[in-house]
Amino acid sequence: MTRPHRMIAADTRRSSTGGLGDEYETPSGVVRYMVRHVARANAANDVVWEPFAAPSDAAARVMRAEGVRVVSRTGDFFAVDTAPAGTTLIVSNPPFSRKREVLQRLVRDFADVPCVLVLPLATL
Repeated sequence: MTRPHRMIAADTRRSSTGGLGDEYETPSGVVRYMVRHVARANAANDVVWEPFAAPSDAAARVMRAEGVRVVSRTGDFFAVDTAPAGTTLIVSNPPFSRKREVLQRLVRDFADVPCVLVLPLATL
């Protein structure tokens, strides 16, 4: 019997830098959940791109600990022309203030790469 999918909510009232900015680190439990339920299907072959890595690179470290190959910090997401070589999945917590731009860019330029994003439900 398969387990039902469940939604994980994270407290995002304060940014990881302590201010009211747009940089929120994804809780490690949320990253592990995303990786275990999405990337795990092809973990040996997946190359995950984390285009909005925080300075601590915490989400990428959690993914690597789960055995996933991760490419992070590849430059400004809005300035790169292509996903890193071999990218099979995008997993990220993009800046909410630019969520529409991020989604438009993903659809326009990276439509062939599946994505798992942390975004407010109202975005849909």
